[in-house]
Amino acid sequence: VAANQPRFEQGQFGKAIMVEDGTKNYLLANIQTWGNYTLNATTYSITSVSTPYGSGIKLTGTSADRVGKTTSGSMNLGTSYAVASVYFKPVIASGSLAIYWDAKDNTGNWRTGTFYEQKINLSNYTPGQWYRLVCTANISPNIFASGTGFHIWAEGTFDVIIVAPQLEAKPYATSFIDGTRAAETPTIPN
Repeated sequence: VAANQPRFEQGQFGKAIMVEDGTKNYLLANIQTWGNYTLNATTYSITSVSTPYGSGIKLTGTSADRVGKTTSGSMNLGTSYAVASVYFKPVIASGSLAIYWDAKDNTGNWRTGTFYEQKINLSNYTPGQWYRLVCTANISPNIFASGTGFHIWAEGTFDVIIVAPQLEAKPYATSFIDGTRAAETPTIPN
């Protein structure tokens, strides 16, 4: 089921309990271990931080182009769809944040439209609060060769904390944030 949807609802034989299944993250979840990624960057810093969601990074600076992190490698998603996500908390409401995936298919051809720069404007978000950037893609073929790169970067004048990147072979991002779901008490009739 999609995130934040009811888990207790009508089923074929009466009531049913809906449960999210487990997931495999095709990325290194600790973004601190990723390589630094810059393109025409000017004044910036990339620092490690600790967050409620695990080890993260803080991107601070002013840049006409990209400042962030990147990871690469071959992967076989085994499906024709994928979803990428990352948690972020703006410290200031300025700049932009992007997820981007450079992908080569199993024949070595570039698949630049797979995750082509899902970008948001950070001025639309309240500083000090956690949010999640999620983007989905239909992919075919679904085996990606070495040389692919998954990037998360900021641009403009930015100060943002980033943590918990995920790439999953499913149509909905797996998530849980305390307090976002209403309490549900299942009952079983006699």
